[in-house]
Amino acid sequence: MLKNDKFRMDLNSTKWKSDIPEFKVITTKKYNERPYVSIIVSVYNKAKFLNKTMLSLFNQTIGKENLEIIVVDDKSTDESVEILSSYISSEMNLKIVLFNENTGTPAAPRNAGILLAKGKYVMIVDADDWLDAEGVKCLYDKLESSGDHYAVGRTIEVNDKGSFLFAEYESNEERTNFPVEKLYNPFGHMGPRSRLMRRDLLIDNNIHFPSMRYSEDKKFYYDVIASAGKISTVKSTVTYLNRYSSNDESLVTQTSVFDKMATNIEMLKYTIESPYSDVIKKAMIRRVFEFDGVTRLFKRHHFVKSEEKSKYFECFEKMIRTVSKSHFDVTELFKFDFTREIYRLATSHQESKIVDLVNWQLYSQEKITKLVGNQFYQYSLIEGIQPMRINLKAIGNYVNLDSEGNVNLSISVYGDVSSVKCLQLRDRNDFTNSIDVKPTNVHENEFIFKIRNDQFFDLKNSKYSVYLIYNDSDKVTIQASYIDDQLVNQFYWTQYYNLGVEKKASITSDIVVDNKSGLNYYSDTSVATIKHEDMKDFEASINYVVENNGVIKIGISTEAKNEIIGLRVINRKKENEFLFLPVVYRNHCYIVISFNIGTFNQLQNGKYKLCS
Repeated sequence: MLKNDKFRMDLNSTKWKSDIPEFKVITTKKYNERPYVSIIVSVYNKAKFLNKTMLSLFNQTIGKENLEIIVVDDKSTDESVEILSSYISSEMNLKIVLFNENTGTPAAPRNAGILLAKGKYVMIVDADDWLDAEGVKCLYDKLESSGDHYAVGRTIEVNDKGSFLFAEYESNEERTNFPVEKLYNPFGHMGPRSRLMRRDLLIDNNIHFPSMRYSEDKKFYYDVIASAGKISTVKSTVTYLNRYSSNDESLVTQTSVFDKMATNIEMLKYTIESPYSDVIKKAMIRRVFEFDGVTRLFKRHHFVKSEEKSKYFECFEKMIRTVSKSHFDVTELFKFDFTREIYRLATSHQESKIVDLVNWQLYSQEKITKLVGNQFYQYSLIEGIQPMRINLKAIGNYVNLDSEGNVNLSISVYGDVSSVKCLQLRDRNDFTNSIDVKPTNVHENEFIFKIRNDQFFDLKNSKYSVYLIYNDSDKVTIQASYIDDQLVNQFYWTQYYNLGVEKKASITSDIVVDNKSGLNYYSDTSVATIKHEDMKDFEASINYVVENNGVIKIGISTEAKNEIIGLRVINRKKENEFLFLPVVYRNHCYIVISFNIGTFNQLQNGKYKLCS
């Protein structure tokens, strides 16, 4: 059996205070004893990242006089202490705490920092991450205005491949006084980044970090969020999470999967015994059992490759026994049928089927989907494996333009249609650049979304992924749909047949007149430069050219919409041959030119340019 006594947690224990070793404190000369915020940084051998972290704290716009920085060194053996000492002559409110002995975890350093803190609010920062300059201020202002005891903001993960939005459900919208029990996913990610909390919330509720090599954050922030009752969230960036390959010496990466599972089992015990509501407990049990106990234990390459699979099954069996001591039916808490199937196979002792199922899920290309009613299911070819529900599937019907140049998307949704929140266009190179579009019409499982022409025009030139957002922050791609010929320059199918958008710029666009085949326009990108009489150029995007009952309409997006009263269609070879086409509709940044097709038939065949 696994030995895990060292991971035990006592609900009411105060022993954690005596676990803090003797220490020495060094402070800067000018020290404000009444700061707004105390930032606590636990340090152990982080010399190569420490300067960047410290500078990001010094540059906070909340003001150096309002910020207390408490750095607790856990007896580092590299140059961390020397680097910290170089800042002691600064004008910051800096307190350096030097432990006399190494404790082996961030728990005691963080707990010491909480006890020493003078600020109304406390933030925990890892020594290898860094903060946005506005990070502390945006959270402080939010809590001051809301009266809440806890707030969380946006985290950006940075690694060798680029920057990515991390735990986006925490910062997908602005919230104030939001009940924790109504949060869809309150305990999805439990690390310290981007969080600010009232210090008296911690002191009054005996909230502290347990002395453990893994999951100390999970227990701490479970208590914080559950005790806060109501929380605030902001969309502003607070923390940059360092996941570069050069930063591979954390305790998380050094802790074995079995030690991690031992702490997760203790976290389950703690959750079941905790004094919080059943809603809070069930949310935490689901997170630990489904995410830590199934996804991280089984749905990983290390399980498939392991020669010690019996240890995995032993861990999971112990987790099942632990949760069975609660009064909850754990199978009702699962979000995914994959978890439910792993649980069924484990409780019926079909370990070989679990191996087959994980192999199929991770590596097999033979995934068959079938529509039953309004729900898609995924079928494996493994005997005895039950069909698994696909929570939500979105299939596009069409993408077209209306007469005012708005883009209409029709999407059929299969699954829980009531969970659909919006359509989102997200820049593939800049996740902060996105637009959300609410459905304008819903009929049974068909959703109609209208992207206004001004919304589309305001998008930066880039490629965009298209998602259907549901359950607050979950997302699915839109599978291939019919794309109107007028939009093929903006909308496309990806290599996996999902809908994508590309907003791009060019400098030329031509109108082609052919009296035999009608009117068309062509361009590499459908973006033109419209020349004004005073020789000032305006960038414009021709969104469509349509003909209906003998009337032709040209929709054009341009910032010069108020200065243009009409366009001239000028023959490229004969400048004196042109037609004047008046503007018949305009709005925020959009104009529509309309004329009878008989008017155009007066022109000779050839290429024509548009000028205002």
